[in-house]
Amino acid sequence: MMNENLIKAKEIIELSDAVFAYVCGNERIVSSAKGIGFVASLCNDKKDLSQGAAADKIVGKAAAMLFVLLGLKNVYAEIISEGAIEVFERYGVEYSFGTKTEAIINRKGDGLCPMEMAAKDAQTPEETLVAVNKKLEELRKKAASRS
Repeated sequence: MMNENLIKAKEIIELSDAVFAYVCGNERIVSSAKGIGFVASLCNDKKDLSQGAAADKIVGKAAAMLFVLLGLKNVYAEIISEGAIEVFERYGVEYSFGTKTEAIINRKGDGLCPMEMAAKDAQTPEETLVAVNKKLEELRKKAASRS
């Protein structure tokens, strides 16, 4: 059963261009930035989201681990991977979803999401954050060298 916070978070991503929404009573954290960078920045800022609920467009293992690090106990994913489900079940996070997929694919559609590849060997939420931050930095440097 979805609680009030989760219902509102889900509505935000369904009715706007947001890809991530967190709701806790009147508090809202919403992002339309594509990818996992925004959620990683919340982790880097040591945010505690344990009192509310979140909704996200796409949740793979990497994002699920970061949600655990943020203290989330209630998550809705429009698209969820089998790896994310395993993480949520291991850490006792209640979850609901629209579509389940085997794995999260990259934006080109020709392989695995780079964040999923970066986090594949991470065993803990903390290790996942380190791997994701490292990959985000690599991608930033690559993009900067192209411009």
